[in-house]
Amino acid sequence: SERTNSMGMVTFRCPACQTAFGVPAERITPTGAGGRCRACGASLSVFPDGRAMLRAEDAPVAPDVPPQAPAAAGPDLAAPRIWEVRKREPDPDFPPGPFTATEVRDLIFREAVLEDDLARITEGDWAPARSYPALAALFAEYLQSLRTERGHARACALHPDRQPGWRCLKCHLYLCAECTRNEPIIAGGAPHYVCAHCGGETEEVKRAGGLKGLVGGILGRG
Repeated sequence: SERTNSMGMVTFRCPACQTAFGVPAERITPTGAGGRCRACGASLSVFPDGRAMLRAEDAPVAPDVPPQAPAAAGPDLAAPRIWEVRKREPDPDFPPGPFTATEVRDLIFREAVLEDDLARITEGDWAPARSYPALAALFAEYLQSLRTERGHARACALHPDRQPGWRCLKCHLYLCAECTRNEPIIAGGAPHYVCAHCGGETEEVKRAGGLKGLVGGILGRG
């Protein structure tokens, strides 16, 4: 639990997604106040001492609720295993959980859970993982990490000020001319560019715009 600060705010964390919030102390009665987490949609009861408990009517929120990034914090080993996840296509080898928010983040960063896979909180209704703002924020965090690590359709991985012409099919880096080697299959033949870092085959970067195409390209699925 958190506590009341000098501004008269009771700070607490959602038990489901560990997002931090503050509520004016005068809004919380001695028996607690009810509400819904703006990040993951879980129904909460908040008490004057900063305790927050999940209520029975947990449900996913509408997809158009703007995502909010989880509060910066290290892994909480005492966090509740409140999230359940299952693959969009049935996969008997994928355990549905329950997981902590930190464990779900790890699954997203390993691409074991994708945006179209299904999630729920404590026996609620299944909904696409992206419809929970708390999970949408994790997908956005992972996408940004990929952009930083691999570059993207408008920035070479190692030379961000240069527009790439190729993407390596082996290490998935976006490459400018300096980051490729021309190794024709036949001496003197047509250009054949390979990644200068791992030697992998490359493909030309498609210039078609759109967020969907950009995300798919970064994840190696476009």
